Parts: sequence; C-alpha cells; structure tokens
Amino acid sequence: MLKRILSLFLLLILIAVPVATFVVAPPEEGQLSSLQSVEEYLKDNLPFGSVLKSIGSGVLLQSGQKEQKNVFCTEDGLVANYWPQQDRQMRDANTHAIIDFAEDHDVPVCSVVIPTAAAIKQKTLPDNAPLYNQKEAIAEIAREMEGKVTAADVYSTLYQGYDESDEYLYYRTTDRLTTLGGYRVYDAVAERLRLSPLPLRRFSKEYAVHGYYGDLTESWGENRVEGDILTLFHDTGSENSYLLELARADGSSADYDTMYPTDRVEEDPFSIFLGGESTGFELTVMGSEEERELLVFGDSSVQNVVPFLTGHYSRITYCNLEAACRSQLKKLDLAGYDQVLFVYSIETYCGSEGIQNIDAIP
Repeated sequence: MLKRILSLFLLLILIAVPVATFVVAPPEEGQLSSLQSVEEYLKDNLPFGSVLKSIGSGVLLQSGQKEQKNVFCTEDGLVANYWPQQDRQMRDANTHAIIDFAEDHDVPVCSVVIPTAAAIKQKTLPDNAPLYNQKEAIAEIAREMEGKVTAADVYSTLYQGYDESDEYLYYRTTDRLTTLGGYRVYDAVAERLRLSPLPLRRFSKEYAVHGYYGDLTESWGENRVEGDILTLFHDTGSENSYLLELARADGSSADYDTMYPTDRVEEDPFSIFLGGESTGFELTVMGSEEERELLVFGDSSVQNVVPFLTGHYSRITYCNLEAACRSQLKKLDLAGYDQVLFVYSIETYCGSEGIQNIDAIP
C-alpha cells in the first residue's frame, strides 16, 4: 500500500510541475508545434528536470514497466529494441550487392553481420518483449552467400560469451560493441580469414574514458544504470607503430601516429577509436613483418574490430560506402589487396542502401 501511495504522489508531482512550468514560463507563440517540441521545451525549462526524469523512470519501474521509447531498462543496463524499418527487400539487395562484388573481383571476400545487444542480452528482457529474430536473419544471409562469400558467424560467439561468462560485450548506455566485444568479433572473423587470432592475454588494457553515458539514457536517465568505460587494448607482443590517415565527411583530413587519437575525445569520446566516424582511413602498420593488405567496408562497428587485425596486415584501408561519393569509389583500386572484409551491424545491413554503392568500384 505504501508503494502505491508513493507512486501516486510521484505521479502527481510529474503532472503538477510541468503545468507550473507553463504558467511561470509560458512558451512563445509557435514554439510548441509538436509533442517532441513540448518535450524539448520542458527539458530546457523544467526545474530539476533530470531529477524529475529520475522520479518518472522510478515510477514506471515500480509499476512493472521495463520499456519506454523502445528502450528496455534491464539489470545489465539499457537495451534498445531493434526491428528493421525496411522489409526484407533491403537486406536481400545488400546481400546480392556483396555477392556481385565478390564474383566480379578476383580477391577473397569475407562478410560479418553483427547483432545488436537486444539479441545477445535477450534473457534480461521481459518475457513478452517483441524481438526481431536476428539469429535467423543472419543465418539466412550466410546461407545466401554460401560458396561465393565467406560468412563469419559472430552471433554464437557473442551470445555464448555473454550468456556463459557474463562478458562486457555491449555498452550499457549506447547500442554499440565494447572493445571486448570487438575482440570477440575479431576472434571469430580471423579464423574465416585464415589467420591465427592473437590470444586475449596478449593485450593490455587502458581505461581511457570513465563514466560515459550514451544516447539511451535519454529514455531512462543516467541514474538508472552504471556509466560505461571506454577501454583501449594494446598489443604487448608487438613493437609496431602506426600511421593513421583519416578522411572526414566534412572534407577535412587528419594524420595520427596512433590508432587511438585523443584530440577530439571531449566532443566525441568514441573518436578515440581510429578517429571516430569517417568516410575512410588508411592504417599503415610500420615495422610489421606481414605482407598482406586488407580492404574493409563497414560502419562504426569497424572501430572496435580493426585494431585487433593490425597484427596480421601491413596496411588496412577502410571505406565507408554510405559516406563516400560514387566518384571516389570509381577511383578505388583493388590491386594489391589480398582480402576484402565487410563489417556491418545488422541495423545498417537491413536498413541502409549505402552498401549497394559498391557497384561503383571498377
């Protein structure tokens, strides 16, 4: 009974304070044109807004509601539900584009589709949560590619690592792989690339960013989950140095003597991984005894996977097919590359036609 009275009291506060806000600080004419604009107005003007969001999420949790704005609040962080906005036609078109590329070019091609946390952490979600069958979708993609493109199965690897070992594979406040998650993907992909994966014990850890709160906290507030840690893995068995040449979407470029630049970490913590979002980069491994060169196509998932591959290649080139102009792709020369790797989250693979731009490569 006491919990029920408390919940009703908190609910009254959630209703009364926004009303008072409109009275004390009424919006200007035309300022509120949609439900979203009302929410933004209250966020900017509501006194103790973050405290009230915390109270509101507490009321929802007490009432048994574990999901709001398509984000679940679980015992292991916030998990965004995923359901493809596009129908299967987009997924099939991207699969055929990769197959056509492999058939048109005399270079071995490997592809990996990475599931979201909703699939790997599904045991922490409500029993009746409507979930997209990512495991089957990824398996169907692999079956279509069979005999033409080597498909790496990372679903089983990630699921087993999380289910049996409770590994920190996805961040708690944003729907991305952690560095350890990136290593698990690398471990599975390396075998499909006919490489001997380096053991995890060979890498030291550097905890670069503490208390990171990502976009999923917009739904539930920061106090509901522990902040994330962004960790860098360093290969202790190598004395290689690195040259990272980066091209950004705004047309600017940058050169770094590290895989983990820190010059933009304040504005974008994830820029510490290979410079963050880009149209592409070239990573030269200086001192490497390897002679292989790798061409990678993918989305932001590559940021946590590519650093582990530097122990096997002298040069790794990344191309963002969504951001690169077709005129730039027409100039891409595949000569010299020994292997091609596609690394995409299932969200990009099923929801973006950018992959199909690969047909511009001669």
